[in-house]
Amino acid sequence: MTTSTLPRVAALVWDAGPYYAARSILHAPDESNIVWLARPVLPHESFRWAEDAEVRREHVTLDAGAFAELVFISGADPDALDDDGVMAVADAMLRRLRCNMRECAAEVGEAMGEGRETTGALFFRCVTRTSRLLLGGAA
Repeated sequence: MTTSTLPRVAALVWDAGPYYAARSILHAPDESNIVWLARPVLPHESFRWAEDAEVRREHVTLDAGAFAELVFISGADPDALDDDGVMAVADAMLRRLRCNMRECAAEVGEAMGEGRETTGALFFRCVTRTSRLLLGGAA
C-alpha cells in the first residue's frame, strides 16, 4: 500500500461535508481510529489517510478517476494547478455536490456530450494530472 498525500475517502458527516477520513497509526486497527476532518489536511505525522476498506460509513472513494471528474467539472485548467490547487478544486466540488459522485458523473457526461472534441482532451489532462498526484509524482 502506498501512502497518499491526498485523502482517499470523503463523506457527509452530521449531514455536512465533505469530511475526510484519517486514521491514527498509533492506536488499535478498528474503525474507532477513524477521525473525520473538515479540511483535507492531516493533523500531524501520527495520522494517515484512511483507505476505502477501512471505512464503514457511507462514503465516496477518492481515486484518480474521482479527482479527475471533480477537477473537470470545476472548469479549472489541470495543468495550472499545483497539488494544493487540485485538492482545493476537488474540495469545492465535493461541497457543491454534497459528496454525490453520481451527480458529478452526470455533469461529466453532459459536458462530454456537448463538445467531445475539446472536452475529451481536457478530461484526459485531468486524469493525467490527478493520477500523477495520487502516485506521488506531481506534474
